[in-house]
Amino acid sequence: WGPHGFLERFGAEQVNMIDCRDGKSVHWLTLAHFFAGYTKPWTRAKCPDTFRRMMLKLKDWPPNTDFRDKMPEYFDDLMEALPFPQYTHRDGVLNLARHFPPDCVPPDLGPKMYAAYGCIEETEPLDHDGDGAAAEVAAGA
Repeated sequence: WGPHGFLERFGAEQVNMIDCRDGKSVHWLTLAHFFAGYTKPWTRAKCPDTFRRMMLKLKDWPPNTDFRDKMPEYFDDLMEALPFPQYTHRDGVLNLARHFPPDCVPPDLGPKMYAAYGCIEETEPLDHDGDGAAAEVAAGA
């Protein structure tokens, strides 16, 4: 449950991200590029047009796979941590998705990861002496 774990396990996956500076889609980077930006902010990808470090947002990951199938051990941990299991668990008695008719297309119950880093006030170049002083990280944008 951290950047290193996701890097190790899913780093090679191509993912869709958004550069929050201009709202443009960034589709040429891997998950490794994204999570490396958490641990080593001076390695964050640069925009090919402006050469400024991008403020990336990873949205809706994993996009086409059920979270439970892709990461069963993380899924179990997450379900244990969620409040109000009667609403939030897939089999929760008050979870409306549980009561859909069997012949309906089921909704995507997630969970999905939304994570972002960077802030508009960052200046170039980022701190790269290893103490992390310039790394302003925000999860869940």
